[in-house]
Amino acid sequence: MSDILRIDKWLWFARFSKTRSRAQALVTEGCVFLNNHKVRKTKQTVRKGDCISIVYGSVKRTVTVAATGTHRGPAKEACLLYQEDRPPESINNEKSPDSNFRIAGAGRPTKRDRRRLEKLFLQSGSD
Repeated sequence: MSDILRIDKWLWFARFSKTRSRAQALVTEGCVFLNNHKVRKTKQTVRKGDCISIVYGSVKRTVTVAATGTHRGPAKEACLLYQEDRPPESINNEKSPDSNFRIAGAGRPTKRDRRRLEKLFLQSGSD
């Protein structure tokens, strides 16, 4: 095993991305941090002991590199390439006041949604 590896290859080997091109896109979009510094180029190398943070939408995962690997193997082998420092954390913890209602165009409202809307309209009409 080599002691250094390109970060896009490592993300692909460790199964943090489905394809290598998606791993490259994660890096160029600024979603990957190596030792608390944003990775800007896919040629950045990782070593054993490096700390990697990956942001997927509103979820942030932080792992420590345990090994660099030589190929993309099954998921059981991929788990051996890193150690999870802490469970995935949500970046957007704030809830908007209207988060209880469905997004427009998200399909037919449920019975619960209809009851909430009726309650809202009844409260606003009694003022």
